Amino acid sequence: MTEHFTSDSLAAKATGNCWQARWVAVTPEASQLVHRIRKRQRLGARLFRFVPGAARRNRLIHDFTFRSDAEAVAFPFALKQGRLPDFNSPRVLAEKVRWTFLHHRNPLMPLISDKIAVRDYLHSKGAQIAPPKLIATGWKPEDILRMELPERFALKASNSCGANHFHTGPAAPDRKDLRRKLQLWRDADHWRRHGELFYRDIPWRFLVEEFLPSDHRRIEYKIMCFHGEPAFISAISQRGPGGLQRSVRWPDWSPAGFGTRGISSSPTPPDRPEMLDQLLAEARRLSEDLMHVRVDFLHYDHRLVFSELTLSNAAMRTPIDPPEADEWLGGLVDLSREAEYAERGRAIAKALAWPPVPPGRRHPG
Repeated sequence: MTEHFTSDSLAAKATGNCWQARWVAVTPEASQLVHRIRKRQRLGARLFRFVPGAARRNRLIHDFTFRSDAEAVAFPFALKQGRLPDFNSPRVLAEKVRWTFLHHRNPLMPLISDKIAVRDYLHSKGAQIAPPKLIATGWKPEDILRMELPERFALKASNSCGANHFHTGPAAPDRKDLRRKLQLWRDADHWRRHGELFYRDIPWRFLVEEFLPSDHRRIEYKIMCFHGEPAFISAISQRGPGGLQRSVRWPDWSPAGFGTRGISSSPTPPDRPEMLDQLLAEARRLSEDLMHVRVDFLHYDHRLVFSELTLSNAAMRTPIDPPEADEWLGGLVDLSREAEYAERGRAIAKALAWPPVPPGRRHPG
């Protein structure tokens, strides 16, 4: 398969170093769903505009908009792919992963997506690449606000994506600003954004980690794994105002010849990392209990750290180009083994006392 996706014919489908933003023919069924959902969103916003509290108002609008979990999971896919997902016979990667959002009742999915609980999982697996140092955790904004925080730190919500605040010092943090951010995060349920239903089983918590500076070098290695075996690596060497610089590689570091639609491929890909074998071995270790997962590492200057385990790369909505690659990657997810992985996940979750409970409450297990 490697030769198939690195051929000149497929490379020619890219414009420069970016996959073409293809025009997508929208099926009537997808158009009807999108129109129906948009109409309900607008009506819900009017109906509940006077409800006090952003959190309650947002939840009422969401629950009015989506009449079922299936609608909530199908809508983001239809927006990006121009068709409804076929959950009876899924084929492409995003379709299969979104099938798991609906049908794969595996407590390991929220456990490893929890930025605090994943550390217990790493320990249970004997992980060789450690995450950043954990400074503190809390169940409520007040738990964090009354702490004595270090000069530099990273503040995150444990059950969200993108809910991060980096304080680089040397001045003390503005506690009012921190309170506002923590409450803003608390008012938003991440799982409602793109139908990633497993996030709703993660309790609200906050964490403070060490701040990791990078003066010379910062590279992210994101290794997509299927049934415990790395399939490809996304190496990101730049984020920010200059755009995203990403290179998709095979595990042997040769160019993969495919990419997420609309995301540029770096004209100067990073060199093959000296620790590539270590990264792949760690990815195998941390992915073997799941049908699919992306294992992320960060290389800051001369330090290598674990970043996260991700079940829904970019919320698993956008197509992969060329389409042959999308179907091939979808074929790497063997949904016939769903029950096997769910049973394994339940055993691991029980051993790790998942889900966590607030102080003073008894664990249901």
